[in-house]
Amino acid sequence: MLEFDAGQRQALQALNETSFVERVRLELLRDQPELGAEPELAQRMLRALRVAQQWGVDDKLMGEFVRLEAAAPGFHEQPAVKAWITRPGRSASQRFADYLCVVRWRGRHQGAGKE
Repeated sequence: MLEFDAGQRQALQALNETSFVERVRLELLRDQPELGAEPELAQRMLRALRVAQQWGVDDKLMGEFVRLEAAAPGFHEQPAVKAWITRPGRSASQRFADYLCVVRWRGRHQGAGKE
């Protein structure tokens, strides 16, 4: 059986993270090519992925977390967001899913009362 030492496992994890972020970034660029003008996009998305991992967000929501970072730079750095998602009582994934629902609802209803 093939076994990796700690350094090799760490390098493999970093490669997996970078590959994941690149796939999500390319999907975003296909739908929103204007994001390609931002040179720091991949680095921001990678940092967001690592924050989501640290907080315990499930793998199935990682793509949404990273996409939200592309749309709203630094959203996870806001004290209220961090406090909500890391608050005890429910998982970070459940709280992030709730947060996504609110963000999407606001996006759909933002201009509704201004006409």
